[in-house]
Amino acid sequence: MATCRSRPEKNPLALIRGQRSENVAYDGAAQHLRDVWVAVRASLRSILELTTVEQVVTGQLPADVVEHTNKDRS
Repeated sequence: MATCRSRPEKNPLALIRGQRSENVAYDGAAQHLRDVWVAVRASLRSILELTTVEQVVTGQLPADVVEHTNKDRS
């Protein structure tokens, strides 16, 4: 099976209110929320760039992906 890593180059992985996360501003108590969204996008990108379609099909996921799935979610 061929190894394939692909993601849209020109389209952001996540939009906040229709905008890229780094272009959204918050006021008051939420002023640091933009940084959280940027970190979420970076985390998503790092997982997607590590994982191939072949790994998903075979279940042989990268160690970083497995580590995230094994974390306690409670």
